[in-house]
Amino acid sequence: MSRDRRLPGLSAWGRVADGREHQIRRRSNVEIYLDSRLDADSILGFGFEHVCIATGARWRRDRVNRQHVVPFPIDPGMPLCIPDNIMEGNLPTGGVVIAGDNHYHMGGVLAALLAIRGCEVSLITPAAHVSDWTRNTLEQAAIHQHLAGLGVEIVLKRGVTAIGAGHAVSNCLYTGTTGSHGCDAVVRVASRQGEDRLFRDLAARQET
Repeated sequence: MSRDRRLPGLSAWGRVADGREHQIRRRSNVEIYLDSRLDADSILGFGFEHVCIATGARWRRDRVNRQHVVPFPIDPGMPLCIPDNIMEGNLPTGGVVIAGDNHYHMGGVLAALLAIRGCEVSLITPAAHVSDWTRNTLEQAAIHQHLAGLGVEIVLKRGVTAIGAGHAVSNCLYTGTTGSHGCDAVVRVASRQGEDRLFRDLAARQET
């Protein structure tokens, strides 16, 4: 949430984190230590009777997404980003293909950010609408209009099936027909994978 709130149009999301922090700080029986990364040894050193782990997730870059449950070909020389890279300030330049197989807000938000920064952006998604889930919140039409106004090429009902040197390959969901999209970099917006190493470390020690 602390990183998402810095993306275009998401500043209001920060109120969720700020509100929760405010409510917690009001409780006399809770202590907060921000920016304090813990490992299994540190946690066990406190001597707590119970430990709750909430360590979040990172975006997958292993070429697995909703359309492809197994990895697809990627040229190792092609610059490839995930949303975490961009939120950490590592933005691609030039022509960018966003492979948006998440269907929530992130593909559209990153397309807007990169277009504003001067990139030539193509957003390719297997969904019938860009940021498809936002139809439930009545935002989808406004998102499409905003991206179109920024010059983003919106490619619907096609999924990225391979990433080569200087291009991405997509296929039509209905006919399988493939097409090539020239670009300088690709941003993969697929699914996220839980950061569960700390949990596994603690669980392993509990078993011994």
